[in-house]
Formats: sequence, C-alpha cells, structure tokens
Amino acid sequence: QVEQLFGTLPVINAVEDTQ
Repeated sequence: QVEQLFGTLPVINAVEDTQ
C-alpha cells in the first residue's frame, strides 16, 4: 500500500503540473 501511495503522488503532481 505504501509503494502504491508513493507511486501515485508523483503521477498526481505531474497531472496538476500539466493542467
């Protein structure tokens, strides 16, 4: 679960950075 959390945060940051 922890690996999924740290693996999802960078994706969210990338999406927000794109928007």
